Amino acid sequence: MIREIKRSFFIFGVLSVSLTGLVQAAPAKKEKKEKQQTIQELFAAEKYDEALKKARALAKKGDAEALYLLGFSSETGRGTERSIKTAMDFYQQAKTKGSSDAAYRICFLQLASQDQKERDQAITSLKEMAKKDPAVAGRILGEAYLSGKASEKPDPEQALEWWEKAGKANDIPSLIFLADFYEGKLGSEKMADLSRAVSALKRAAELGHGTAMLRLGTQLLHGAGEIRDAALGEQWLEKAAATKQPDAHWFLGIYAENGKKDDKAALKHYENGQAAGQLACAAQVGIFYLQGRAVEKDEKKGIEILKKAAEEGGPLAHYQLALLELRKEKPDDRVAHQHLVQAASGNLAAAQNEIGVFYLSGKFLERDPVAAVAWFSRAVQQRHAQAANNLAKLYERGIGTEKNLTLAANLYTMAAEQGHPEATLSLAILHANDASSDLPRAWALAKYAEQLGEKKESANVLKQLEAKMTPEQLAKGKAEFAKTQPSKP
Repeated sequence: MIREIKRSFFIFGVLSVSLTGLVQAAPAKKEKKEKQQTIQELFAAEKYDEALKKARALAKKGDAEALYLLGFSSETGRGTERSIKTAMDFYQQAKTKGSSDAAYRICFLQLASQDQKERDQAITSLKEMAKKDPAVAGRILGEAYLSGKASEKPDPEQALEWWEKAGKANDIPSLIFLADFYEGKLGSEKMADLSRAVSALKRAAELGHGTAMLRLGTQLLHGAGEIRDAALGEQWLEKAAATKQPDAHWFLGIYAENGKKDDKAALKHYENGQAAGQLACAAQVGIFYLQGRAVEKDEKKGIEILKKAAEEGGPLAHYQLALLELRKEKPDDRVAHQHLVQAASGNLAAAQNEIGVFYLSGKFLERDPVAAVAWFSRAVQQRHAQAANNLAKLYERGIGTEKNLTLAANLYTMAAEQGHPEATLSLAILHANDASSDLPRAWALAKYAEQLGEKKESANVLKQLEAKMTPEQLAKGKAEFAKTQPSKP
């Protein structure tokens, strides 16, 4: 079989082709299988002339897999001139010889067509194929409906219906699509439903999918309300770790360290992750040695571990080395900056925020508020609370960007929702000074900021607010404050 060159996915109008099998075909005779594997290996090794020569010989005998390979070569332009028409001809011949993969490739190409009749024909064919193969056909139909290729406009309800059918046939990619959709990752924020996302991940995890186990474990471990089940989350993360998912060690370590307050267990998880090549875990091991947590303090060993992880590209290790450099009595600004840039380039939000602070303050770097806005914005994309607070201040004051109180309020809200005291108080002040002057809301936020630790500043704001509020407004503010209290884990 030539299974490595057959998988393709039609996602949001983009036709992509990879080198993995699309469907499981019936076993071939041993002699034929060996010939096909030779062609497959030659093609994968980019020895196209030799591979296609053998494929043409087999195709003359009506070999479906060889015909499919010739179609694939023409479609992608590998080893021959690219021609969709020629590819379709070969796929049609392969289809008549019983190649289901060729039938799917025909549908993919028809779905990519600008001709509505061809797209309609593909949908009709896929629905017919779904009667025998609900897994693959259902998955493709779901993608087609969500991308608007199967209807006048994107139809998420139809997409979900087809993915559910495919999921019931144990199609793991469809279950992952369902999870992504209900997590709001597919342009589906308004239809997000974490309980359904968890359900889809659970079904994929029970089928042995390691990444689904990892995602399920983290959702259960860190989710809110009814979704949260820390014990079950740990179990799934342990299973994910057993399926060679190194990030599972990181999440287990973080939970043991910050949730259970068990440094010994956390270090064990981090060391397991370090052994599996998880660079963030390696950095944490280094930090534990530096701080003497759950292990005898050994600064030299800690720094060695951090340097090794940084050399291998670990963003967290670079960040920690930058902090160590900056804490020195005479820091080398150049070295610290290099580590921070490496960490920020690795998409570590804390490092991106730190560079923003440096640009804003002019410390270590030339003062550049516009650059600060850019770096804070990168960190905010990951919902980094401190970066959101910093960026909100710039929008509120019009520093490095145009003044925009609406954006400032949104950013303060993002940080406040994560329990950031300063952002919560700043949001309260914005509400108090807004044209609509929502004093009860402002009072509730200031009270919450006081509870979070902004005691002196919050007390002053509360005093000023209470001087302007009526008894009814104060009662409303107290009622709103009661609702603001975070639910206990």
